[in-house]
Amino acid sequence: MRQDMPALFLDRDGVINTDTGCATDRHNFSLMPGVAPVLRHIQGMGWRLVVVTNQSWIGHGHLSLQDYRDVTDHMRSLLSAEDVVLDDVLHAPYHPHAQIEAFRCESFWRKPAPGMILDAAQSLRIDLSRSAMVGDRARDVQSARQAGLAMSIFIASPLPETGMPDPDGPSYADHVIEHVRELPVLLRKASIPSLLGYMNAKGVGQRLPGLPI
Repeated sequence: MRQDMPALFLDRDGVINTDTGCATDRHNFSLMPGVAPVLRHIQGMGWRLVVVTNQSWIGHGHLSLQDYRDVTDHMRSLLSAEDVVLDDVLHAPYHPHAQIEAFRCESFWRKPAPGMILDAAQSLRIDLSRSAMVGDRARDVQSARQAGLAMSIFIASPLPETGMPDPDGPSYADHVIEHVRELPVLLRKASIPSLLGYMNAKGVGQRLPGLPI
């Protein structure tokens, strides 16, 4: 029987792409320097890659669903050219004060709530107890904790509104990093205790593909 896999959940803006405030089209969307090789390496370690992004710009009427889909397709194309395949991309267009009534609500999908992570885990057979989340805002790491992930990682990227990292992010995170290039070593170290626990439960000699022993 196929075992559930670990996943790295990623916020989008400020982690995968440069955060410009609102990526309205492919012309103002660019990958963060060095992010593609890092994600390719993590994927090669046997981790799924899932993007979970709040996009209240949609709810406020500043970004259409079609424009969001175009930007998402562009992101996938840029990463695919670097041999990175995202397992899923989920977005939450909701906000309690959204201008568009259909998106005006307190949604379980909107971070810091864990809905996007939990739904992705069910559909993709992800083992949350061996998974991690990386984001550049406190709500990202809060979402990871609520979902029961093994690790929450705060990346100290400057926010477009202040030019400084979110000051509240580190207090909720298990780890703080300056660049995504730090992720592979962090994830490899984190996977060892979980994997050993799995082996003890299932019997010596069994292992999950792509993870170090």
